Amino acid sequence: MINIGLNGFGRIGKCLFLQLMSNPKLHVLAINAPDFNITKLEKYLKHDSVHQYSRNFVIKILDNNTFSVNGRKTHLLCNRDATLLNWSYYGIQHVIDATGVYLTKEKALQHGVKHVIMCAPAKDDTPLFVYGANHETYAGEKIVSNASCTTNCISPVLRHLDEHYGIQNANFTTIHASTASQKVVDTAHSKSRTERSIFNNIIPHTTGASSSIYKVLPALDGKIVGTSVRVPVNNVSLVD
Repeated sequence: MINIGLNGFGRIGKCLFLQLMSNPKLHVLAINAPDFNITKLEKYLKHDSVHQYSRNFVIKILDNNTFSVNGRKTHLLCNRDATLLNWSYYGIQHVIDATGVYLTKEKALQHGVKHVIMCAPAKDDTPLFVYGANHETYAGEKIVSNASCTTNCISPVLRHLDEHYGIQNANFTTIHASTASQKVVDTAHSKSRTERSIFNNIIPHTTGASSSIYKVLPALDGKIVGTSVRVPVNNVSLVD
């Protein structure tokens, strides 16, 4: 069994934990979640506004920093500085970073483990892998990125189209869910577009997929451009 460290326990981290908690080959042994209230853990895991998972699991709070799910123990860490997270103390050499903060090799190395998976497009030359697009090219790299939701949505389609028909150029628009960085009411924000309430606006936005696609599919470099519009929904990435 491989022990997994999960850095971040927001929307992505929660989804990952719920999918991994019953995997016989992988065990999320520690989660770093600063300011998380462990007494609210069961409610947080068993109720979700978007994803409906089986609630047929038993959670026990063992102490202020430890809980178990169906008998499998997980430690709760609390530190925003990755250099202070002693993953190796728990026998962890594989970390999934779901914070969107550690997006370069230099920052990923701060975790002090052998393997790191980023849950957002890297901001340096860290390799990106998308299942169905280029996953078979993985050659044992220890620090990788799984790109973005839009890149995962569009890359397998682009690969199919390019292999079977050929692509000269393409433009895409992603109809994208609101994110935690947006506000529910109008406010003074650094960007004039995103200072508007997501409740009742469709907001044009940049998309990291424009620069990520060619890293996944190098043959399409310079051929694909795109934009995003944020819409008032919880969860979607519909690409036209």
